[in-house]
Amino acid sequence: FSIIQKNLEAIKEARRKYGKGFIYFISTIQKDNIHEMKAIVELAHRYEVPEVQFKIVQGWHFQTDIEAYNKSAIQKFSLEALEAGKALGVSVIFNNHLFTEKINPELIREVSRYVYPQNPNFGVLDEKYWNENNMQEIDRAIIDTRRVSVHQKCFKPMSFIYVDYEAKVGTCNHMMYPDML
Repeated sequence: FSIIQKNLEAIKEARRKYGKGFIYFISTIQKDNIHEMKAIVELAHRYEVPEVQFKIVQGWHFQTDIEAYNKSAIQKFSLEALEAGKALGVSVIFNNHLFTEKINPELIREVSRYVYPQNPNFGVLDEKYWNENNMQEIDRAIIDTRRVSVHQKCFKPMSFIYVDYEAKVGTCNHMMYPDML
C-alpha cells in the first residue's frame, strides 16, 4: 500500500506541475472490502482524484459474493461513500443497483457524475470537434462507450493506458497477464 501511495503522490504532483492528466479510481467491491468504500473516497480526495467508480463484477454465469451480503449493510457503506464524496467533492459512481437501493435518488444524482478531464482531447476526440455546438452529442458518445455490458465489448484497450502499483504498463487491468486473451 505504501508503494501505491507513493505512486499516487507522484501522479498528483505531475498533474499539478504539468496541468495535464486525468485519473480516476475503479474499485471492485466484495464482501471483504465493502466496509472500506468511504476510506477509498477519502483516499481519492487526498490524492486529488476526482472520481471513484465502485463495481461489482457481474456475469450471467456466477453469483457474486456481494449478492449474498446483508443488503442494509451494502446500503450503509454506499451511503457513507456518497456522503464523503459530497463533502469532499469526489464523484462516486456505482455499477449496480445493490449499492443504491433505498438511498435518496437526489443525493445519488448530485454525487454520481462522470468527471471529464480539463483538457478533453485525451485520445477519444480531435480538438476541432470539441465545441459548444456538439457538446451534448459528444457527452452522450463518451458516456455510451462506458456501457460495456450493453455493447459486449470494452473500450479501454483502445482508449486508455493502465499502470499498476508496480509501474507495469498495459492496455487495462484485465489484460496485464500473458495468459489472458
